[in-house]
Amino acid sequence: MEIDAADVLEQIRSVRLGWLFLFVPLTLFSHFLRALRWDLLLAREQIQPSNLTLFCGVMLGYFMNLVFPRLGEVSRPVYVARKMDVSSGMMIGTILLERLVDLLFLILLFYFVVFTLVGDPELLSGIFGRDSLPSGLLLGIALATIALPLGLTLLFRFSRALSERFITPPDASLQDIPLFMRLLRKIFDLIESFSTGIQSIRYVPNWPLFIGYSLLIWICYILMMLVPFGMLDFGPVYGLSLKEATIVTMISSIGIIIPTPAGIGTYHLFVQQALYQLYGIPLVDGLTFATVTHGVTVLIILITSPLLLWMDKNRDGLSLKK
Repeated sequence: MEIDAADVLEQIRSVRLGWLFLFVPLTLFSHFLRALRWDLLLAREQIQPSNLTLFCGVMLGYFMNLVFPRLGEVSRPVYVARKMDVSSGMMIGTILLERLVDLLFLILLFYFVVFTLVGDPELLSGIFGRDSLPSGLLLGIALATIALPLGLTLLFRFSRALSERFITPPDASLQDIPLFMRLLRKIFDLIESFSTGIQSIRYVPNWPLFIGYSLLIWICYILMMLVPFGMLDFGPVYGLSLKEATIVTMISSIGIIIPTPAGIGTYHLFVQQALYQLYGIPLVDGLTFATVTHGVTVLIILITSPLLLWMDKNRDGLSLKK
């Protein structure tokens, strides 16, 4: 069914703005929670960045993702690594680990929604463009997510042992090592640094706090779906509440992880189809909802990221661990 752009614009003009007073703080708070959780993965280091530097890194990552999908996953750790004067490889390893944690929580949310909140799980299959839900595939991904850090750690330990035994013998001086071997050793050093970031999960000083931050992040995401229901009266008209917000959050999150610039397209489609197929909300209303919520989220990133960069640049971002 085609949607007239004029209808969407007309709907946007009728949007209530009161929800923004809750949505904007919730969005910023969810990003700040990411910075706090990231800090727990850096507990092993002797120097840690300030919360402002970590928050700035998180927001910079989102900002760069608006330009090119997944570019923020590199720019975010590189920015903080330069502020800390530590290895970028180690910082990138912590980001990979963080994304694996996010993926695991998303898969847990998927099964929670499918088996407790959705009366007929096959209703979701049409949204994902399949004849049946890929539950077996998601279970395999969950197991792989848990096993991947262990597998990478074993691989990096093997490469380190190989490097020490064959590439840089203990009794060899730097001048005795061929240039090719020196370059190869640098590659293995980078791999080892990346491994340090992956293994940071073993040194989290407060596991209840780490899990609590992760749960709070997802609670914020659900509330960020619930609060905008008020802009088009989805609550009183269609009976949408916290339960429906949880379901749509799970569906939209799957749309977001599909790599497209700024999530444009997949997020809108998944949210629109979820609202239409599950709750009978007209497609134009669903598209308006997705367009406005996504647009406000992008504006928050565009406005706050440069401000945080300026603030972080004009202060000392490092502090010694106590």
